[in-house]
Order: sequence, then C-alpha cells, then structure tokens
Amino acid sequence: MKIIVTAGGQGTKMWPYSRQDKPKQFQPIIGGVSSYEQTINSLLKKFTPEDIYISTKRRFIKYVSEQSPQIPLKNYIVEPDIAKDRGPGEGLAFVRLSLNHPDEPFFIVQADCLREPEDKFLQMPRRWLSNTGNWLLEA
Repeated sequence: MKIIVTAGGQGTKMWPYSRQDKPKQFQPIIGGVSSYEQTINSLLKKFTPEDIYISTKRRFIKYVSEQSPQIPLKNYIVEPDIAKDRGPGEGLAFVRLSLNHPDEPFFIVQADCLREPEDKFLQMPRRWLSNTGNWLLEA
C-alpha cells in the first residue's frame, strides 16, 4: 500500500496565523510540531518512507524536506501552483501512482488534520483494504 499525503493547500481557514508562504499544515500548532509533521511521524510507525508520497506545491518543498527528511525526494509530487481546491493536486498524484504502481492500492491523508487516537488512525488503511479489496480511501 502507498500513502499520499496532501500538503499543498493554501491554509486560508487559519488566516492570519497561516500565511500564503507558510500555510497551516506547516505551522507548529500543538506542542511545537506541525500537523504535517504529526501526520508523517504517525505514518512512519506503520509504513516505510519509500511507501509515503507527498503531494505539495513547489513553494512548499522547503517545509516538506525540513519537516520530513526521511521521505525520499523521488516521492515528492509537485502539484500545479493554482488555487483550485484539491482536484488538480490529487489528480496528478493518482495518475503518478497509478502509472508507477498500477497494482498497488493507495490511501490519501490530508496533512492539515490531527488524528487521534493515533493507533485507530493507523489501523484504517489496512483494515479498510482487507474489508473492501478496493484501492482508494481518504482520511
């Protein structure tokens, strides 16, 4: 299973704390850690860095690489730099994973959410896959 972490949003719901050059998913909100970092740290407890893909805009790559140095650069999916909701970024991620891993299921996780309890969140991808046999779920 591959994981797509979407981290290309503008962060407009938390303005003025969240800014265009550093949106909410990269801001240290709880305990000095960003929701992006919390998401990655949780996922790394169950998945290898090679199985985690990051979908983000070019201008946010510096935050992605600083906050998740474990994730290989080849797993970055650079989204179109347009503010058109999630469609273009997720569409590009779907195409890339479908071409590179045609028989591999994938799971989408938004980086700007906190998921507690963590152990229940980490059970979701595999439990869902074993129950449905399908290939896409969003958390």
